[in-house]
Amino acid sequence: MRNYLPLAVVVSLGSLAACSKPAASTADSTTAVASTTASTTTTASADLTSNEGKIRNAMSAAPDSVASAAAIMDWPATAGGKPTQLRAGTNGWVCFPASPNPTGAVGQDPMCLDAEFQKWAGAWMTKKSPKLAAVGVAYMLQGDRGASITDPFVRTAAAAKKDEILTALNDQWTALAGSLPADVTAIQNRIDVLSKKSRKKQAAGIDLDAAKAGAGDATALWSKAQAAFAAGNMDEAVSTAKDVKVKVQALATSLKMDLTAPAA
Repeated sequence: MRNYLPLAVVVSLGSLAACSKPAASTADSTTAVASTTASTTTTASADLTSNEGKIRNAMSAAPDSVASAAAIMDWPATAGGKPTQLRAGTNGWVCFPASPNPTGAVGQDPMCLDAEFQKWAGAWMTKKSPKLAAVGVAYMLQGDRGASITDPFVRTAAAAKKDEILTALNDQWTALAGSLPADVTAIQNRIDVLSKKSRKKQAAGIDLDAAKAGAGDATALWSKAQAAFAAGNMDEAVSTAKDVKVKVQALATSLKMDLTAPAA
């Protein structure tokens, strides 16, 4: 599950920082609140499928004076992963495109964070205590999709359900991946043995050609399942692995094998 910063968290940080640090100078304060609307030249884009679209979307979070020279980062592809840089920056700010949306809410919520706010954001995403030396500033001029103002780590029912499903898929994959490779190997070994002339009598009544074809199909399907897993497509990985299991069990029956018996 990807992490993101809700607007409520942005507002909360500003309040907390203001209570614990000296007031900013008039010039600094003016800079921080100078723009309350998105730039007329950079607008939010619904195209989050390309790097260019993500960059435009991220830049819409702040005034051009900030966004034009900010580094643009994409969200981690996996939980616990690192953000990917889409464009280098020169002013110390970092902007992110609209965050992943597990709740089904609509709208855009790109954000731009200054160096101090980035420290807090990093601490929030890793659930550590932030170590700040100054007031942090962040822009979310496109708005927010909604978040708890009392618990920054609160989980929605939809997000919790998605995590539950993902956990179940991971458990199924672990079980299948722990047995299928050995079963496929055992099937192939059985075919190799029965294919020998000395085992002709033992192979009576077994269609070895069909078994060989089935073993090839099972091997190809298992490779497909592994590729889906490597790509993060857990639904496809588990579904394909289950198909492999069905084929392997059918092959074992046709080859008069007991896959549950200890290997000799």
